[in-house]
Amino acid sequence: MGSRHQEAQCFIPITYARQGVYLGYSRVCVAVNNALCNASNRLTTEICALEADIENEVGNAYQQYTTAQALLPRIETDMLNQSRNVRPTIEYSYRRGQSRVVEFFDAQRAVNDTKQSYNNVRAAYARSLYVIQSVCRKAVPQ
Repeated sequence: MGSRHQEAQCFIPITYARQGVYLGYSRVCVAVNNALCNASNRLTTEICALEADIENEVGNAYQQYTTAQALLPRIETDMLNQSRNVRPTIEYSYRRGQSRVVEFFDAQRAVNDTKQSYNNVRAAYARSLYVIQSVCRKAVPQ
């Protein structure tokens, strides 16, 4: 990323305030001028670094947002429904003596893991929306 800011070339004529006498660029004036230019350049560099940080943070948040937005419907429709359907089948099989208790617990664990994954994706989605909205200061359509 190229710098959008340029170093300041500062030459400030200094006059004696009471008499309006132009002092020119004496050593003191040059030193003051250089100090002001250095401060300006330092601030410009800091601004560029902050802009890069913000740009990076928004880019990461947007990537998380789009990933979570794509995952949520898939988890809701496919994984949650499938895990909810398997558990009662295994439970029925267990009650009839056709499967072991370990298989029943494994089915329950799969349901719990799927719910946990779903909640994690929802949390990532909400966090990414919050970051984007806080940086942009406006609502993102959901």
